[in-house]
Amino acid sequence: MFDKKIQLHTEYINDIIERNNLKFPIDVFKLLELLVLENDNFTIRALPLPSTRPAMLIRRKEPGGEKVLLAYDDSRPESEIRFSILHEIYHYLYHTNTTVNCFHDDLEDDEHEIECNTFALNILAPEQIFLAYYIKYDFNVKYVAEEMKIPEYWAHKRLQLLRES
Repeated sequence: MFDKKIQLHTEYINDIIERNNLKFPIDVFKLLELLVLENDNFTIRALPLPSTRPAMLIRRKEPGGEKVLLAYDDSRPESEIRFSILHEIYHYLYHTNTTVNCFHDDLEDDEHEIECNTFALNILAPEQIFLAYYIKYDFNVKYVAEEMKIPEYWAHKRLQLLRES
């Protein structure tokens, strides 16, 4: 069920990517525009954040409804920003328990965090595209990470997942 749910959510986003002819590496901000997320209740802002958080999602209930802020630290490497924004978008779209106003991304083994990380990895480094880059760049994971604009840690994680499947 866990994998099937993420697969369905990934397919939904991939359909948006394909219909709008987005190319790799995916422009995360263009994808956010296509998702029509930024409105009066959802705001995306570059803000200084703690060193452990390249991005964060904050939900706040107000009389007129829920307000959501997706903040990202634009002083961080682009790869971290891209991955973290998609991670937070997954929280926003699919973890709708509004009794939690801020998710704690440092809980690596938490089911929600695993889902968010898997989703971000699936969008930014789909298996087949990752493999094509991996072969094209002579099996150099660091270079693949740079070309796909994903954190090197997650490029190694993608490779590990491919080897396990």
